[in-house]
Amino acid sequence: MAIDLPARAVRRVVTYRGEVLAVGPIGGLDRFVSQRASRRLREARRRALVTTLTARGETGGTGGLVPNIDIPVAFPTPIAGVIGQGGQLKVDGSQRIELGGVSSYVEEEVYTEFNRPSRFPQLDMEQRLLLNLQGTVGEKIHVFVDHDSQQEAELKNKIRIRYEGEEDEIVQEIEAGNTQLGLPSTQYVGGGISHHGLFGIKGRAQVGGLEVTAIASKEEGRTEKKTFEGQATFNRLTIYDREFISNRFFWVGTVEPLALMQVYVDDQDERTDLEQNVSPGKAYFDPERPDTSFDYYTGSFYRLVEGADEDYIFDPVNNVIEMNRRLTNDVLAVMYTTASQDTVGGIVSDTLMLKLLKPRFPDPSSPTWHYALKNYYDLGSSRIIGGSLEIKIKKDPSGAGELIETEEGATYLSLLGLDPDGDGDVEPGYLVLTRGLLAFPAQGPPDTLRFTVAGADTEIYVPDLRPFANDILADPVSVIYDSTSLDLDDGKVYVIEVGYKSVQTIYSLGINILPESEVVKVNGLRLSRGSGYFIDYDTGILTLLSEAAASEDARIEIDYEYQPFFAFGEKTLLGARADYRFSDRFQVGSTWMYRSERSFEERPRLGQEPTQILLGEADMTLEAEPALFTKVADLLPLVETEEPSHLYITGEVAASFPDPNTRGEVFVDDMEGAELASGLGLARTAWSYGTIPVQKDTSTFGRIYWYNPKGVKAGDIEPGLPEEDRQQERLVLALALDPRDALPIVEESWGGISRCISPGGYDFSDSRLLEVWVKGDGGRVHIDLGTEIDEDAPRWTAAGAIAGWNGVLDTEDANRNGYLDVGAGEDAGLDGVAGADGDQVPGDDGNDDYPQGEIRSEDYFKLNRTENNRRLDTENLNRDNGLNRRNDYFEFTIDLEDTQFVAIPENEKGWTLYRVPLTDTAALDTVVGAPDWEHIIFARLWLDGLAEQDTVLIGGLEVVGNRWQNEGVIPVVGGAAPVQEYERFEVATVNSREDPEYKPPYDPGVDREGKRMTEGSLVLQYQDIEVGHGGLAYRSLFTSDDYTDYREIRVYVYGDASGSHFFYRVGEDSANYYGYEVDVTWSGWQELFVDLRELTRLKQETPLDSTGSRYATEGPYVVRGSPS
Repeated sequence: MAIDLPARAVRRVVTYRGEVLAVGPIGGLDRFVSQRASRRLREARRRALVTTLTARGETGGTGGLVPNIDIPVAFPTPIAGVIGQGGQLKVDGSQRIELGGVSSYVEEEVYTEFNRPSRFPQLDMEQRLLLNLQGTVGEKIHVFVDHDSQQEAELKNKIRIRYEGEEDEIVQEIEAGNTQLGLPSTQYVGGGISHHGLFGIKGRAQVGGLEVTAIASKEEGRTEKKTFEGQATFNRLTIYDREFISNRFFWVGTVEPLALMQVYVDDQDERTDLEQNVSPGKAYFDPERPDTSFDYYTGSFYRLVEGADEDYIFDPVNNVIEMNRRLTNDVLAVMYTTASQDTVGGIVSDTLMLKLLKPRFPDPSSPTWHYALKNYYDLGSSRIIGGSLEIKIKKDPSGAGELIETEEGATYLSLLGLDPDGDGDVEPGYLVLTRGLLAFPAQGPPDTLRFTVAGADTEIYVPDLRPFANDILADPVSVIYDSTSLDLDDGKVYVIEVGYKSVQTIYSLGINILPESEVVKVNGLRLSRGSGYFIDYDTGILTLLSEAAASEDARIEIDYEYQPFFAFGEKTLLGARADYRFSDRFQVGSTWMYRSERSFEERPRLGQEPTQILLGEADMTLEAEPALFTKVADLLPLVETEEPSHLYITGEVAASFPDPNTRGEVFVDDMEGAELASGLGLARTAWSYGTIPVQKDTSTFGRIYWYNPKGVKAGDIEPGLPEEDRQQERLVLALALDPRDALPIVEESWGGISRCISPGGYDFSDSRLLEVWVKGDGGRVHIDLGTEIDEDAPRWTAAGAIAGWNGVLDTEDANRNGYLDVGAGEDAGLDGVAGADGDQVPGDDGNDDYPQGEIRSEDYFKLNRTENNRRLDTENLNRDNGLNRRNDYFEFTIDLEDTQFVAIPENEKGWTLYRVPLTDTAALDTVVGAPDWEHIIFARLWLDGLAEQDTVLIGGLEVVGNRWQNEGVIPVVGGAAPVQEYERFEVATVNSREDPEYKPPYDPGVDREGKRMTEGSLVLQYQDIEVGHGGLAYRSLFTSDDYTDYREIRVYVYGDASGSHFFYRVGEDSANYYGYEVDVTWSGWQELFVDLRELTRLKQETPLDSTGSRYATEGPYVVRGSPS
């Protein structure tokens, strides 16, 4: 261990024979000291406990740490008559209290705007109570307590008190606490059901021939049942044409046999460089003709290991690399030597020269796109039983679910080469059952692709491995192979139907299984825990041990109860069973059960409805031995009875009274959570010196400062917030620009800050808006979002010179380990030279010393200094160990003196909300290079347009999307003209909490705590939409919604009396839906009622036509295809 006091860090240093092999941090000094103190305290307590137990053993002590407690009190006669005399309690357990504190103080510790270090220790108290109590009070009251204060699942703590009456007493049993209810079995009610996870009271009483059992309890567990067909479960999968395995299988780019190959990857994480033997490398499409204009990457690579349990598997017959994981932003490259001794790639000046197979962000227009194979499909199991596999490929020509299996007399299996002999089965060579893979073969000769590489025309040949784009099909689908982002309905023309049996020996039931709640049966026979199966209640892993379960035909049923992490409601269970025995041969009985579930949600969603059900039955049983029956039987020829006749009559009548929704309504979507916002970050420390926009240079570079001012309240920015929220302090980013006043036009001076928002990149392809809260008197705010943004950043020195803009990576990370090593002199600032400002140290910027001591407002302009700030400062923002010089970004500009993009005008405190459409070409100020909305890694904020020094405050900076995705303007009728660029359709949200001008359609009221509830709406904004066109917003569900319990859907629509056409659809896709359409002729809010019964009737009365399609309309109702 090495302790670095100035850095307040503790490191683990691995050495061998005096040489340092690896260095890595394990945490901060405070945490290390606290953990060490805790370990020492636990060890001391353990030694004390061992000493105590040893002493007790030597003195002949018995029992637990607390001796058995006898109750010597003689209860009064009335009480003793009920519970008896005496009693004994056995107590085991422990109470642990740990109180500790760490006071660590480092001289010259770095202060920020918000922290002020203190010498007062940080106290921490930890308590744990373990208690097990069993015994009796009197002779009839039994007490059981099993409690652990650190138990994650509360239901695993048990408290139970049971009263047992005498045989001749009316009250036979009363049990309170954690109980389980088991009612006598009847045909319709009870059925031997045992409910665990109950907390309440259960009682049993008997008067003469009448016996009553009743329970009233709160149900805290949930029931679940799973059924399997033996250890070989039969699985059916439907795999769409678009669902091939991506970024796992790669062709190395040659058909020649390989004599040697090495595979390398750069995982974009410099923190793993210590763990891997990385080398600097460059990867090109053709390393013999390096071309940096496309498919080029420079970084740090480590070599992968071949093997089924390692990094990859290589198929030497087809020259295919199968990665053992799906690659995301990793860069994959190779070097190899063919059997004819041709070498591709190598090492030049200690730098790997590699052939690029996969860039960070694959581009369909680049040649490496074709190295990633798209002909492998996952069958879902690697334990498929031979002979059970069934595969069919079918086509859905209309999208209505009417599938066909042949085309011109040939099956699609045959057409696509999987069934060359036409026997209906996939050729075994195209299956890898041990890994659950289906591989489509190449069809026809390789495709010839032409590209320009290093200024020369180049042809490459790639195997034809895009099965569903093959021209042999009448309707080939190529879009699924030529895009990085597919729309909802892209593909899905062909489906692969798969069925098979797979061996299963271990079952996952989910976590927090209630102990002893499980019932495991094989072929109807119940197994015993330990001999028939083993279960881990915490993890929910159940392993079958019974030989009877090994049969493929065995039927396995598992009933159990569990405690969910998040309960959507409170459950109550009431039950009673009464039996009256007239004699040993005649009895009647009745069972009644009431169960309710109350939702915690003020607006319950579909599937979370408050429910209740009352279930009751009456039954009777009569047994007799009628002598008449015996005599009649004896009169029959050749019949002589040996036993008396036996008559058994049983009957039962039952009724249920369910209410699936006690509120009578449920919300499909209240639009409260429709907005999806991704913040770009306002913390000062997240940002670094800004790089130069393409339209600017250092000649106009001003001085930029950024910090987080204190004292800004949330209500200053958003006055419409509830009172309790308005008083909270809001994090605000201040940008202060001191323009270069020597310029002819001072307003051209600029300054900015940059950051990496995610090394792996954010997918903003479905985001629509950039929302920015701004306070400023003038100037322009520019926001750049990019896949790549130049990382070389200028900065001013004390001498008035510009440093940093030099094409060299300026970084404090001298040893490139991704961490700040203060002891190694790395906290010297971006100039790499330690020296006090004013000492004229050669190479020192002279103005980079971070302020020491308490931060005051006059120090704000010094907080961007990089020397002795205890942070790793580097131009390598995305931590890939290199200096990125590419520019691929979108730029948006907000003019603070213009009303464009203003969503909420300036309030009394000077704050304005701007909403900038991301995809609107009018809003997009500049597009540099080829940025990709699916991979946004960098952000840059910069200012210009200021004539003198001024400060702009940013109170919110978010990229906003929506769960309702914007399909944009589309033709909605056949034969409509093409959509024009000026047609606009946008999707946004408003709510009563953040938008003071919004008036909801109804008063949302208050919640259970008396706070005003928020009501929101989806905003559909349209402009200049031509006749025959429309705007479409849709929401995809992860699971299907079931509307069968409901009669209507109500939708609130705010109209503008424009006569525009509004439609609402629910269904599987755009070819199968129920719809409601109406012209908007009203102003203000109106509630629309969609009668689901009318939609069902319309579907039933309109049969499918000869093509398997359906389109029916009646009034506002529409049915298309075969929705359900």
